[in-house]
Amino acid sequence: MVSPKHMLAMGTSAAALASSMAMAGGPSPIHITGTLVTHNAVACGTSALMTSTMVGQKTLEDMMVKEGLKDKCKTNVDGAPVTQQWADRIGADIYSESANDAVAKFTAEFSDA
Repeated sequence: MVSPKHMLAMGTSAAALASSMAMAGGPSPIHITGTLVTHNAVACGTSALMTSTMVGQKTLEDMMVKEGLKDKCKTNVDGAPVTQQWADRIGADIYSESANDAVAKFTAEFSDA
């Protein structure tokens, strides 16, 4: 069973801020990946409410590949404009339609762990 302390949830602002950190002044993909490493996170979720913030999800996925985190930490993407096709395109492990769906899919993903 995966301990909740090893799960990191990054909400809408993470995707938005990753793509426009200069404007919003929030965490960059480097900050998010650093946090994943610091806390040995095994799960990370981002949500995008607008198509303009979806790019942050891709940036984070790319950064996780570059940093060698994709085999250590599962990712979930969701949000109003996000689809399974988008999740597949950017390399996310899980696509969910709601918070409840994300919990169910992460639970299923880690039930064998």
